[in-house]
Amino acid sequence: MEALRKIFAKTKYGDKVVMAPFSTKMEGRVAEFTHLLKNTLLSSISIPKRNDKGSLLMLVDHCFPIKGKGTVTTGTIVEGSVKPGDEVEFPLIQ
Repeated sequence: MEALRKIFAKTKYGDKVVMAPFSTKMEGRVAEFTHLLKNTLLSSISIPKRNDKGSLLMLVDHCFPIKGKGTVTTGTIVEGSVKPGDEVEFPLIQ
């Protein structure tokens, strides 16, 4: 990992890049790696506080049509919340 840190030090990311070590020799230890990756990510990010009450406000990033299924929409929820089974309406803005 130190060799990678030296490479990153020469980039805009610097030498403080958070890394989760992984090896193909960990085959069969997926749960262990998943736990390590989750903990690494959670220790290096901050989850912004938002109001999860009230109406859903979502900033739409992309929409992908899936033939025979419908459209998949991705984005960021700024306010409110949604759970499986909730009906969500995206108004058409012209």
